[in-house]
Amino acid sequence: MDTRTARFIGRLFVLLCLSGCSVGGTGGNTSAPPASDFNFTEPASGAQITGSVPQAIALTWTSNGAPVVSQSVTFSTNLGNLVDSAGRVSATATVSTQKDGTANIQIVSATSGAATVTATAVDPSSGAKLSASLLLTVLGIPATFTVQAPSPIAVNGSSVVSALVKDANGSVLPGVAVSFSLSPPGVGNLSATSAKTDSSGTASVLFTPNGAAGTATVSVSTTSLAPQTATIQVTPSGGAPPVGTLTFSPCPNAIPAGSTAGCTVILVGADGNAIVGTTITLSASVGTVTPTTGASGTNGALVFSYVAPATTGSQVTSTATLKASASVNSTAVGQSFDVSLLPSAFGFTQPIAGTQISENVQQPLVLTWTSQTIPVASQVVTFSTSQGDLVDSLHNIGTSLTEQTQSDGTANISLLASTTGAVTVTATAKDAVSGAQLSTTLGLNVVGPPSSLTASAPSPIQAKGSSVVTAIVRDAAGDALSGVAVSFTLPSGGGALSVATAKTDSTGAALSLFTPDGTASSVTIQVASPPLTAQTVTVSISG
Repeated sequence: MDTRTARFIGRLFVLLCLSGCSVGGTGGNTSAPPASDFNFTEPASGAQITGSVPQAIALTWTSNGAPVVSQSVTFSTNLGNLVDSAGRVSATATVSTQKDGTANIQIVSATSGAATVTATAVDPSSGAKLSASLLLTVLGIPATFTVQAPSPIAVNGSSVVSALVKDANGSVLPGVAVSFSLSPPGVGNLSATSAKTDSSGTASVLFTPNGAAGTATVSVSTTSLAPQTATIQVTPSGGAPPVGTLTFSPCPNAIPAGSTAGCTVILVGADGNAIVGTTITLSASVGTVTPTTGASGTNGALVFSYVAPATTGSQVTSTATLKASASVNSTAVGQSFDVSLLPSAFGFTQPIAGTQISENVQQPLVLTWTSQTIPVASQVVTFSTSQGDLVDSLHNIGTSLTEQTQSDGTANISLLASTTGAVTVTATAKDAVSGAQLSTTLGLNVVGPPSSLTASAPSPIQAKGSSVVTAIVRDAAGDALSGVAVSFTLPSGGGALSVATAKTDSTGAALSLFTPDGTASSVTIQVASPPLTAQTVTVSISG
C-alpha cells in the first residue's frame, strides 16, 4: 500500500470516528455538565441612567435553558448604592432568583460617572463560580448651562448657537434635551428648535440671517434650569467697521495641565483709546477663569487668572479656548485665545481621596509630579494641612512644610491628624518652565478607634428564604468605620452563613447571608469584632 492510499484510509477512519465510533470504550454517550447562562438582561450594557432616579437592574440565570430558581446572587457596585426589594441600601446586596430565573436590584447614585455593577453566584450543580458585569453611565441632574454664539456676523454669514450643560459636580451631561427659539420673527432661521447634548455636553443649532442687518435674540432653555439668551448682531455684507477690540495680552500660549496662569484682556475703542469701566465677560472651554466678569480698568485692562484642568492619568495634550466679550455702544465685541495644556500630572497618588485614616497615627502621603510623562525631580513642593500636623523626612513637625521631589517625581510627607472628622492636605509648587502655579488637594476622613458594634437581621423569614445579617461598626463620634473585620457564627446550627468573616465597607457595614436548613424554628447568630462587645441577633423561621 503506497503512502497516498495510507493517508486516505487514515483520514476516512478519523471522519468515521467523529460521526459516532468509540475507541477503547463501550461507545456510550457521555453527558456534558449543565450549561449556565448568567447575564444581565436589563438595562443594556453602556446605558445612560439618571443617578437620582432608582434604576431597575435584572440578571437572568438559566441552566440548559431552564430558569435557576431560589439561588443567591450577590451584587456589588463601585459607584452609588444598591437597593433590594426590602428597601435596604448598600454597595453590596444579595437577592434570590425568582421563578423565571431573574434576580432584581436597583441602583441609585448621588455622583455622576462610570458605574460597574458586578453579580456573582455559585452554580449549585458544578460548584463553579459565576460572574457577570454591567457597565452604566450615571448622569447627574442638570445644574448649570452656558450659552455662546459668535457675534457680530455679516448678513450673508451664520452663527452657531451652542449650550453646554453640566451637573452639580461640573461633569458634562450628554443626552439632555435643549430648546431654542428666535426673536423677533423674520430676523432669520434656526436649523432646529431642539437638540440633545452630545458626548461633550453640548447642543448646537445654526442661526442664518434673512439677509437684513439687525439684532437677533436666541432663547435657550432646558428642563429645571432658568432660560438663557444669546444676542447676535447682524451687520451689512462685508461687515461694519469695528467699534472696539479685545486683546489677550499678556497670556501664556502653553501651561502645564492643573496649573494656574495670570492673564490680562484689554478693551480699546475704534480710535485706539482704552475703554474704561465697561463690563467684560470671561469664559473657558475647559478649566475655570476668575473672575468671570469685571470692569475694564486703567488702560482698558482686566486682570484674571485661568486654572487649567488636571490631567492626572492622561498624557494627551489638549487646548483650552479663553473667550472675552463686551458691549461697546450697544454692539457686541469678542475675542478668543487658545492655550495649549501640556501633559502634566501633579497630584496625590497615596492614599486615594476619601480614605479613612486613624486619629493620632502617622499616615504617609505621596505626591507625584510629572511633565509630559517625565518625572519632575529636585523641585520644592509646599504642603499644608487644615488640621493636625505634618511630619517631613527630617522629622520636622508643623502645619506647613516643604519637601523636594525625588528622581521618580515623588514628594513624601506624613500626616498626623489630631481630631476626628474631615482633613484637607494641600500641595503647591511653581512650574520651573512656565512659571505657572501648581496646586492640588487631598481630602481624607479621620476616624477614631472602633467604639460601637450593632447587628440586625430581618425576621421572621420563610423556610426557603434568607436573611441578611448586617453589622455596623462606628467610632465614638458616630462615624462609620471601613475595613474593620467582623465575624459571624451560628453557635447552635440551624442553617448556613454565606461568609464567616467580612470587613466593613465605606458605610461601616459588614454583611453575611443566613439561609435556614429546615432543622430549627429560630436561630441565634453571633456577631463579633474584638475588642468590642459581641452582639447577637435572632431570626425566626416560619413555614
